[in-house]
Amino acid sequence: AKAGQKCTAVRRILVPDPLRGPIAEALSARLGEVTLGDPRLPDVGMGALAGAGQWSQSKAVFEDVIASSPRDPDAWVEYAKLLKRRGEINDAISLLEQGLKMASNRGPLLYWLAIYQYDLGDLTRAAETAQQAQAAGMKMDSLTRKLRGAGRSRPAD
Repeated sequence: AKAGQKCTAVRRILVPDPLRGPIAEALSARLGEVTLGDPRLPDVGMGALAGAGQWSQSKAVFEDVIASSPRDPDAWVEYAKLLKRRGEINDAISLLEQGLKMASNRGPLLYWLAIYQYDLGDLTRAAETAQQAQAAGMKMDSLTRKLRGAGRSRPAD
């Protein structure tokens, strides 16, 4: 396990189109064998970002992906998830709100926005956003139950 060393992982692979599927499957299978967690533990093969430099590089990659594919909801969502994991939930919410203006499919952004609003305790906004996400085709059953349990329910379907 590494503990603070610079990551030397490959960031981009150029693959002939006919080989894209088999290579993606092979990489996915191999990465599925890697144990994630605390890099200080002996069985862990990959851990959290070790420093500000790695975080800056990660942010730059996400910002490049969003700049090159602003209509791709996955780019916005994955960046927001990373921000949330770092404890930057307000930045994650702002990013999702920005993505709603550009992404071609708003459903995934609305889904995560509702969850993060709930996590912040903004139950009214979470309920409103959950309704929008459901209207966009997202299943919001779990969040709806939590909102009802907290005394908030979505506006009528």
